[in-house]
Amino acid sequence: MKKKTILSSALALSVAAILAVGGSLAYFTDNDAKDNVFTMGNVDIRLDEEFEQNSKLYPGEEKDAVTKKVDVTNTGSEEAYVRVHIAVPSELDNNEYIHLVKPKDGSKWDWAESTYTTTIKTEEDEQGDGIEYNVYVATYQDPLAAEAKTAEPAITSVYMDKKVTNEILAALEEDGILTASESDSLRSLNIKVMAEGVQTAGFGSAADAFAAALPY
Repeated sequence: MKKKTILSSALALSVAAILAVGGSLAYFTDNDAKDNVFTMGNVDIRLDEEFEQNSKLYPGEEKDAVTKKVDVTNTGSEEAYVRVHIAVPSELDNNEYIHLVKPKDGSKWDWAESTYTTTIKTEEDEQGDGIEYNVYVATYQDPLAAEAKTAEPAITSVYMDKKVTNEILAALEEDGILTASESDSLRSLNIKVMAEGVQTAGFGSAADAFAAALPY
């Protein structure tokens, strides 16, 4: 019995010693936190045209073309891919009455293999069915840096084919494709241009960027 009692006392003292040591430990603590600040840029573009409104078109050849240069400037803070849509009334385009003149050599613009069609109503004819347009799409091949402008225009000029006659113009006016002036001495034609931009970040090419963000 004595041996058992002595052993129990020894265990009790041992536990007490451990508790005593544990009670005397000090803990050194600290904490820290930081705000994670992300800056969000923007894509902002401007369509630039060198074109004199109400320029007169005469039937002729390319040498008789009217200057109409279409460029795009990246006015945003981020690098962007850009493209333009150029809409020509379908009846004029299908019959090759009107021609768009593109840069001759080393063009930086990639033109879609085919056009798409859309119908646009004029402000003067809100009740009508609108005019059908063939739309050409040209994509600038290089990423456009912030504050940069396309190195060359998508098109440089426009001209009317020499086969166009007064009879053809009168028929186009009757169909609403051309609009007569108040004096009936002049007719006007609208070619519409739109530009689009998409960020380059996250995309390997302009085709991928527009397919994801702005498919047409």
